[in-house]
Amino acid sequence: MRASISIVLLTACVWAAHAADRREVKSVFVRNSEIYVAGSAAAPLLQLTHDGLPKSLAVWSPDGHRIAFVRDSGGRAMADIIVISSAGKTLREISFRPSGSSVSGMRFVEEIQWISEQRIAVSGSVNPSTCEYVMIDAASGREVGWYGADGFSLVPSPDGTHVAYEGSVPHSTPEQDRSPRLCVDHECDSGKPGWPGYSGSARHVEFSTYPVWSASGSAVAIAAQDYQTGKLSLVVRPMEGDPSEYALTASSPGGIDISWDRETVFVTTVDGAWKLEPNGSALIRIDPSAVPADLVAALQMKLAERATLQLGATAQLDCWCASCALRSLPRRQGPLEARPDARRSKLL
Repeated sequence: MRASISIVLLTACVWAAHAADRREVKSVFVRNSEIYVAGSAAAPLLQLTHDGLPKSLAVWSPDGHRIAFVRDSGGRAMADIIVISSAGKTLREISFRPSGSSVSGMRFVEEIQWISEQRIAVSGSVNPSTCEYVMIDAASGREVGWYGADGFSLVPSPDGTHVAYEGSVPHSTPEQDRSPRLCVDHECDSGKPGWPGYSGSARHVEFSTYPVWSASGSAVAIAAQDYQTGKLSLVVRPMEGDPSEYALTASSPGGIDISWDRETVFVTTVDGAWKLEPNGSALIRIDPSAVPADLVAALQMKLAERATLQLGATAQLDCWCASCALRSLPRRQGPLEARPDARRSKLL
């Protein structure tokens, strides 16, 4: 049985600012089919669109100067992907998969995220377990890349040069025969010999979190549970070298949160907190108060932003901050709260 997951990803409103930086946080959301931006607490809401067309999934670019969102195409395409400036000027209208095109894959757009300043990932379900990711050049609107992943698990590195994801497993595969893999870039593409990615085909693990990149993009971490023994571990996959696995003495795969501070990994669970220092040989148990404050403030900040804007729990909200790590992280947005899968539905 796949583990319930409540990790808060390093995505929308993650790695948030300290309280002193709150004035620099700005948010984007959809209300009554229009795009709104909220800046400082004293500034009024700014309505950026006025056409009344259905919209969703508004998300900031990494530099905070542009916003991408999905707009109903009126049947001309699967969706229109619109890029506007932070002042509301339309920069690009992308007709994504026009009607009549012979491309197969996702059935509809369920999520978008900025992979880098130049690329946007558009994703949607192919079947109950597999998701297609299409990379779009934000300037030209051309499709420039493709990935297949297990669920909505693809996470880009902070500089957008790499992606990590859970390799797709045929949805008809019996649970006991599944062999999920942590994959980086195209190593798990179909046609590759063997069963590439961590942990290969010899061992069945289930992942308890999404992949989480280090700030430098030199390594990615994920929590895993051995299907046979039930033991939990932290897996760190460097871009150079082999993955390492560290025993995690948590009582449950639920509620695991992974974060990085430079090259040190922090893991928090309902049972406590641990850290893995660079070149460390084991997780070291620490007092939860020793986790850097900006790594534990993300959830509180987003909840506060929701309350300030009087948004419900399922409203799609994306935040950006000029003076904290948000500025260098890829932006993503999708109907995460609405999904029945625990890993997705508990994301804020």
